[in-house]
Amino acid sequence: MYYQEVVKPRTSDFDKDGKLSYEAILHILENVGGHHSEAVNDSIVPDDTFKSTWIIISWRIQIIRRIKSSETLNIKTWVFGKVPSIVTYRGFIVTDNKGNELIRAQADLCLVDIKTGKLIKVGNDFSAQYIPEDETVFPETLPRLRRKKQYSYKREMVIRRCDEDFNHHIHNTRYIEYALDMLPDNIYETADFHSLRITYIKALKLSDHAYGEYIFEAPKHSIAISTDTETCTLIEFI
Repeated sequence: MYYQEVVKPRTSDFDKDGKLSYEAILHILENVGGHHSEAVNDSIVPDDTFKSTWIIISWRIQIIRRIKSSETLNIKTWVFGKVPSIVTYRGFIVTDNKGNELIRAQADLCLVDIKTGKLIKVGNDFSAQYIPEDETVFPETLPRLRRKKQYSYKREMVIRRCDEDFNHHIHNTRYIEYALDMLPDNIYETADFHSLRITYIKALKLSDHAYGEYIFEAPKHSIAISTDTETCTLIEFI
């Protein structure tokens, strides 16, 4: 079952160049996916009646054309993949008012038991709610992101209280902000990325001492976000 929504980005969604920011892209896609879930009575934000919650384990985003402030976005989202399964796949296609594709994206999600933190296998009840489609977003599956053997530099990061979400973890969209802060000044000022990948390995918490590492290996800008003992998130810009 497909879900469609028209979105008019906010003024705050645009960066210094007047283009839809990478952070805003994640926020908009996540919100539309959440609205789809709410439409089938599967709330993304759990309350006392919910025993489980969804977590995003990876993003893959292809930016065909950067969006400018005057544009209205038409967003189609759907769920695909077979059940039973631990990983569920959500696709997104963003078009302009003329039907031209602007963004293609895929989010991989898992269902987690709120009390135990363990992953839950998604079964037939899920199919009955969402009615998964056969359509995929990308024709090929890329190798998973892996930590680099070495990085060009490393520096500490500040985790803010406002970065925490309702699961008491750092919200998944915040990592893109951390990653952008890790870019060299000249790259940050001039970059116009067309591909973004994020893999979440372990959630950061407010109590963590965190740092980022960066390396450029043409054409990829790679960032690792870690604690003193574990790699938490890997990000790649092209």
